[in-house]
Amino acid sequence: MDGTPAPARVERAARGSCIACFKSSGCFELTLSVHPPRQAAFTTTLDVNIPNQWTSRVQPASWVTVVVDREDPSKVGLDLDAFELQPPTPPVEPASAASAAP
Repeated sequence: MDGTPAPARVERAARGSCIACFKSSGCFELTLSVHPPRQAAFTTTLDVNIPNQWTSRVQPASWVTVVVDREDPSKVGLDLDAFELQPPTPPVEPASAASAAP
């Protein structure tokens, strides 16, 4: 998928219902909190085959890289090639008004 890379937090990882399964991968249903650049964060769920060597990277509270479709932001794909790199840095949350007060 051609799109914009974005960090995503794994909120839930469960057994998925992929159409095709392989011995060398596991099928996961991932609930992700996606944090696209310059856009509001949103939650999405996707089923994806993940190679066995990377399954430890999709535990709850871990961060992964996804690709958000530029034409239709509701379409999100897991960037499996990014597993070869360090996990993405979580986005910096803006300071709340209460903590910014002197």
